[in-house]
Amino acid sequence: MNNMVRKKQKMYHALEYMQKLHNQGREYISPTEVGRHVGEIYGIIAHSSYGSPICKNLVNEGYAERDSSGKYQIIERLRNVDFLTLRIDLRQSS
Repeated sequence: MNNMVRKKQKMYHALEYMQKLHNQGREYISPTEVGRHVGEIYGIIAHSSYGSPICKNLVNEGYAERDSSGKYQIIERLRNVDFLTLRIDLRQSS
């Protein structure tokens, strides 16, 4: 699997997780939480050093936003999106 595909897959998993937490009433989450969640999917024990690049990529691609304390949330227009559609969108933007 090439690096671009893996990057997009990690972004997808992070966004899906952010959406789930947002729907449960949580807005901003830490890179540590993102790293743990995505790392678990890939069988990696991960923390903020794993989650931070994923979160930064999400911001750079326009999928998430960062607050002044360094936490992230999914942008408003994606909060109710079907994630199958988003997965297709992420693949096409490679």
